[in-house]
Amino acid sequence: MMKRFLLSALLLLAAAPSLHTQPVALFYMTSNPDSIRSFLAHSSQIDLLVPAWYQVDENGLVTGSPDPAVLKRAQDEKLPVMPIIALFNKKGFHALALNSGAQAVMNQAMIRESKLHGYIGFQFDFENIDWTTAICLPRW
Repeated sequence: MMKRFLLSALLLLAAAPSLHTQPVALFYMTSNPDSIRSFLAHSSQIDLLVPAWYQVDENGLVTGSPDPAVLKRAQDEKLPVMPIIALFNKKGFHALALNSGAQAVMNQAMIRESKLHGYIGFQFDFENIDWTTAICLPRW
């Protein structure tokens, strides 16, 4: 019985590395020409492209658009794209967070852009948030 347990444990340990998925290589890209050139030069080594293409304001208005050459390369290589949507204004963030109508406008824009360009989702980059006020915000 003990031999069977030890054999099972050894087989499990030998198989353990294959149970883990490979790490994902994310590429965070800005609109800087050097960043775009770097993406184009290394796109085959990337698992997920995360470009900083969009901003949102306190009213939920989403602005920005993809870089056509970058998006074409990603689509040609079947590289998933998950752009960042950013808001760096403390008061603007709190206004957005407390306004469900503005959130709905933002959500509709993200859905529209995702369908239009084939994104797999969005990453939020909300900075300058006052943590003492944030505890009063609704949970999304």
